[in-house]
Amino acid sequence: MKRISVIGALWTNNFGDILLAELYTKPLLKDRDIDVIFPNIGKEVAKELGVKKGDFVNFLKSDCIYFIRGGYLSEPPRNKIKWALSRFKLIFVYGFLARLLCKKYVILGVGAGPIQTKLSSIIIKIFCNGAKSIVVRDSYSYDTLKRIGVKQDVLISFDYALKLKETYVSKESRNKKNIALHLTSKQPKLNEYLIKYLLTSNIYEDIWFIEDHPGEFERVKGINPDIVELIKDKWIPYKGYLSMVDTINSFKFVLTSKLHVGILASIFEKKICSFPYHEKVKQFYKEIGYSEHCFNGIMNDKNIIEHFESCFKANNISIDMNIYKKLEIIENEINKIKMKNDKN
Repeated sequence: MKRISVIGALWTNNFGDILLAELYTKPLLKDRDIDVIFPNIGKEVAKELGVKKGDFVNFLKSDCIYFIRGGYLSEPPRNKIKWALSRFKLIFVYGFLARLLCKKYVILGVGAGPIQTKLSSIIIKIFCNGAKSIVVRDSYSYDTLKRIGVKQDVLISFDYALKLKETYVSKESRNKKNIALHLTSKQPKLNEYLIKYLLTSNIYEDIWFIEDHPGEFERVKGINPDIVELIKDKWIPYKGYLSMVDTINSFKFVLTSKLHVGILASIFEKKICSFPYHEKVKQFYKEIGYSEHCFNGIMNDKNIIEHFESCFKANNISIDMNIYKKLEIIENEINKIKMKNDKN
């Protein structure tokens, strides 16, 4: 039996990371001749995916290590050194160990950049140069890895969340609700301007707050208490990645700062208004040809309101089918991993 260790951003139940873990590992889990190990998975995530956490001994016995997509090749806006050290402990260390043990590993569907610090550049370069194959989700990621000195061949695909286009079966009535506010406590000024505007405007009705991980509504409420007056009791807590997909599908208009809520809203051809928290969000809308839906100005009340109104009046987003075809690159790599004679 072939043993494959799956490594990714799997220690906390974040919607996008869990959704992609399910999409990437489903073909492996269905194969009875493959033993799938999850060395760095958290208890809550393991429970939601219906898998067991693997131990370090099983990792050492792996025939292949499979690094699935995530934002771990992209520095956050703040605390970059702390981020680099924590991601080394949580993810990159498995790649370094694989190199020492002469084990094959692949990196599939990741996003890379921005990478600005010397420490991150060194760690990520060494990590990537030891991989047998690398597939990134956009041209910006390709350019970032080449800039920091990655010598391995790098293929360009797209974010594998788009796979949901062909696999999702709706369990929630489409477009039955009007506006979804997917706000984060990390953008309090944005929240303040939007809430104030929506409270004083009579144009917009049926406004809901949606979460992509547990506790975000309470965090936002603690910083922006007026959110309660705006939405009343119209709040949809995070209850799992499948429920979140249904939730997104049930709205006509989605406002979000995160990547994968925006990706899912794009798959479902919603009206979208993005206020990006990370550069990778801007890159997604650029790649699909809808940069105007992603805010890129000075964060003040005038600019925020103008962007919101513009997005609300704009046409629904529709992703070109040629972009979906790029997923074949990732699927080909997954099929190689599954091959019984591909252990070395």
